[in-house]
Amino acid sequence: MVNDRELATLLCTPADLRELTVGWLFAEGLIDSSAEIVSLAGCANEREMLVRTEPDRTAELGERWRLVTSGCGAGANPGALRAEGVPRVGSGLRLGLPRLRELAREMLRGAAMYKQTGGVHAAALVSASGILVQREDIGRHNAVDKAIGHALLAGLRLDECALVSTGRLSSEMAWKAARAGLEIAASISIPSTLAKQIAEAAGQTLVGRIASREPWVYTHAERVAE
Repeated sequence: MVNDRELATLLCTPADLRELTVGWLFAEGLIDSSAEIVSLAGCANEREMLVRTEPDRTAELGERWRLVTSGCGAGANPGALRAEGVPRVGSGLRLGLPRLRELAREMLRGAAMYKQTGGVHAAALVSASGILVQREDIGRHNAVDKAIGHALLAGLRLDECALVSTGRLSSEMAWKAARAGLEIAASISIPSTLAKQIAEAAGQTLVGRIASREPWVYTHAERVAE
């Protein structure tokens, strides 16, 4: 069994914090690329990050200016509470449903903390060639932010990736994926009604129960058709 302190140490390394910060800033629309980050440094307590960006969009946070914790939805974007104004994704990605299911199962095999604790989520960015980046966190939203943050820092093409997650596809998860230009978002769980509406508006393919023998495709099934 892993206690809270050990879990925090495993999931909140300096690299994790860096990726989480960059991914969250991008998902919130506070940066459009990692190139806009002028400085990114950890505080002495190793649990906070100080960021300076150019341009500085902190005023745009408004009422969202608050502490973001590991709890799911702690930094919810108000835009994710409606389907209007959702970013549109491209239409070039094709990834067959059997291959997507294989990648989801591969993600689960590699999710060490998820298997050990049962209370940690995993998220991965994948392509037809395999898993490009995989991250874990207590919050499913945070795991997605970490994966996206890594992709931005590594210069990966997000529009060539699909998202696979262990967590329920909430409206915010669908919004984050659309903001990143991810044309496919899949989960071993299922999406919420609002997530389906957001995916439909974004032109995004949403897949639930991806690790099962019969995944459910909710929107824009053409991308995962054989």
